[in-house]
Amino acid sequence: MLGHGFYLLHDVPLAGCGNVDHVVLGEKGFYVIEKKSHKGQVTAKGRDLLLNGRSPEKDFVKQAWRGCYRLREILDAEVTPILLFAEAFIEGRLLVWGARVLPLPWLVG
Repeated sequence: MLGHGFYLLHDVPLAGCGNVDHVVLGEKGFYVIEKKSHKGQVTAKGRDLLLNGRSPEKDFVKQAWRGCYRLREILDAEVTPILLFAEAFIEGRLLVWGARVLPLPWLVG
């Protein structure tokens, strides 16, 4: 258990879609967190996530949603996808295809 009433599971295997980096249970429900260690600037243009002005090598949003959908099936509960960038600068509050995009410092504390 983490502080403030949150429970956290790391590197959670999910049959049919590999694993998710983190699953969090808090007062407002379940969250799937896909963590990325890319450096640079993360922005959005329309519905596209951009890393340093370009599309990333993988579809990070799709990856987060894949784990989210699978966990929803298993838990029969609402699950929110989060893309967490540990070392990148996030330009403003980003929501890409319904996935929250956050910098690491916003989750600390």
